[in-house]
Amino acid sequence: MKNVGKYLGWFFLFLLFYSCTTTLKMPKKAYAVIKFSQNKKFLSNPRYVKGKLIITVTKTGKATKDSNNAVYIWSPNIEEMPNQKIIQAVEYSAPLPVDIFEDRDYGNEIAFWNLTDALEEKDSLKLERTFAAIIFDYNLEADSNLITAAWKYVSPELIKFYTREEPFLEQTPKMKELVDSLLSNTKNPLTKARKIFAWIRKNMKYAYPPKNRGAKTAFNSLKGDCGQYTTLFVSLCRIAGIPARQRSGFHFVQENTGLHVWAEIFLPPYGWVPVDATRENGFGKIGNDLVTASIGTNIPLKHSPLWANYSNSEIEKGRTFFMQMSTLAARGINVNVSTRRIVLKSELIK
Repeated sequence: MKNVGKYLGWFFLFLLFYSCTTTLKMPKKAYAVIKFSQNKKFLSNPRYVKGKLIITVTKTGKATKDSNNAVYIWSPNIEEMPNQKIIQAVEYSAPLPVDIFEDRDYGNEIAFWNLTDALEEKDSLKLERTFAAIIFDYNLEADSNLITAAWKYVSPELIKFYTREEPFLEQTPKMKELVDSLLSNTKNPLTKARKIFAWIRKNMKYAYPPKNRGAKTAFNSLKGDCGQYTTLFVSLCRIAGIPARQRSGFHFVQENTGLHVWAEIFLPPYGWVPVDATRENGFGKIGNDLVTASIGTNIPLKHSPLWANYSNSEIEKGRTFFMQMSTLAARGINVNVSTRRIVLKSELIK
């Protein structure tokens, strides 16, 4: 493999960085500075990936010039994560975004395009970006006693923000009854999360696509795709008082570039720990084939128009449920949005 020495240099710099104490970045609405250590022994099997992300927006009918017409696209940029080291920052091809901003809740870096005028003149537009990163396997080896001892140092603001009820992450009375019954006499957060994970693995059945989305739907039907597994796990953990949130992204190896979502729970002193409820061995583990695109649900979007709602767009009240490749708001111009992820390189670093 070419440039092995260069990749190994990046790898060891990354491990050195994450073996030191780091500052947890909290959402601005619930900001608190907390220091936890990231132990490098949880990271292994580095994979170098380079890729191209393509969003194609195509008109499906004739558009007339009207001051009320609008076609807006938002898309998250690939950023640093505990198991994701950026080697090449995102590079754009024309048309360039008109703004790149950080969302106020989760800190995702999001690009924004206003394609209204361009699509009045053209039938189709491609939004292209390239990036390069090193992705690691993450495999937690947790000490439950250490978690219990460190729990008192977790910021109340963090717990409040990541245990709240929100759209698609409902907390119904029946869900609360289940958590109370399932976790009776269980005090350790790690054990609680493992019991919730085990219950979902035993009772949920994979089904795609779900007719409706959200934790309430998943709980009532006990079936769904990765998104439904994740929202139910997150909601049940939140009811149990365990900070939990969603990660959204995609596989990025030659044989698989499919979209995927999974959960994270906050366990001190380890920080945010991945949990993929669609996988039997997914507790505390995530593979080096997954690239994270964004964090969180009900993500606030700058430039969101007041007229956008889930009946006409992928936004409501200025927020989108989650973000992987793109979010659309459009009126007056009928468009179709398709996405592609092209693997330019995906190689294990020996």
